[in-house]
Amino acid sequence: MDFSIVIPAYNEAHKIKDDVNAANHFLTKQGLKGEIIVVDDGSQDDTAKKAREVETSNQVKIQVIRYENNKGKGFAVKTGMLAAVGNIIMFADSGLCIPYDYALKGLSLINNKECDIAIGTRRHKNSVIKHQQSPSRQFLSKAFRTFINLYIGLPQSFTDTQCGFKIYTKKTAHQLFSLCQSHEFMFDIEILLLAFKHGYRVLEFPVTWKSDPDSRVLPHHNALGVLREIISIKRNMKKNI
Repeated sequence: MDFSIVIPAYNEAHKIKDDVNAANHFLTKQGLKGEIIVVDDGSQDDTAKKAREVETSNQVKIQVIRYENNKGKGFAVKTGMLAAVGNIIMFADSGLCIPYDYALKGLSLINNKECDIAIGTRRHKNSVIKHQQSPSRQFLSKAFRTFINLYIGLPQSFTDTQCGFKIYTKKTAHQLFSLCQSHEFMFDIEILLLAFKHGYRVLEFPVTWKSDPDSRVLPHHNALGVLREIISIKRNMKKNI
């Protein structure tokens, strides 16, 4: 199988069909034999049911994984990434903030052996922002990036750790997500730290992005929980050095 797309979802019944249809259209148009894995993170609506109703092309398989209790975005992504069997595996947030065609940029970087992980970033100089976040979210996002760089020690060259549009080789994805212990919003940070520790190459690439006002990812609404998660990640990395 060429390409796996993992979509974590929580209470996305009103838009998950659009996500799956867009992923299916991308894989079909590019002639990729692929799979779409929707991981329903304990939704209280019909997310899983709506996802199963989508018909995909003959070359694209769809798998819907559902569990009853909400366990966090990191757990959902980990579940999907470890279940994926494609030679290249990506995860994309629900909401189509970034058109799937931009995955070709990341795929090219990996196929040309330039990196093992390709990250779509909203803050690349060549990225296009069609619908900006609110001023308050922009401020909080900038403050978060500054804190993470200072506390965790991520390289300043990485501008957008939380953008939900990341592409991995299968080997890289399976190793890193099998090691990842963070199950909430900050799992991306742990994955990057693990990637650097194990010598994987990471590159960012520009995208066209629009804000999803219905996003479920609002970490500033649980700032204390996010802080605890960050501290836990740093502590776990020190233990494993």
